[in-house]
Amino acid sequence: MPPALVAILQCWKVTQAKRELEAEVWAGLGLVFTDYVGRPVDLDRLRAFFYRTLVGAGLPRVRVYDLRHTMATLVLHETKDLKLVATRLGHSNEVMVLRRYGHLLPGTDRDAARRLRELLEGR
Repeated sequence: MPPALVAILQCWKVTQAKRELEAEVWAGLGLVFTDYVGRPVDLDRLRAFFYRTLVGAGLPRVRVYDLRHTMATLVLHETKDLKLVATRLGHSNEVMVLRRYGHLLPGTDRDAARRLRELLEGR
């Protein structure tokens, strides 16, 4: 996680702790993002906020769920690690990731052959 994101989440943790102390009722579910009484965030309200934020920033409208695909695509492209992506997506194995994102790995075989050649040539 980037240090800037860690700092933001640490500040948010303090904010959540204050909210919990000030609330008459708090759900106490241990969630990172909640409504004002500690319950899960309402998905419809989250979507509305997300879309308003995109419009305000002059960005194209994408679904919140598209961010999940973006993360998977970027991590797979960078690492070629199906198990890592499966874990991040919450899948029990790599099969689902391979089915959905396998087309993003066309150069993997060529890269593996190059690495093997370099290893055998003692590079």
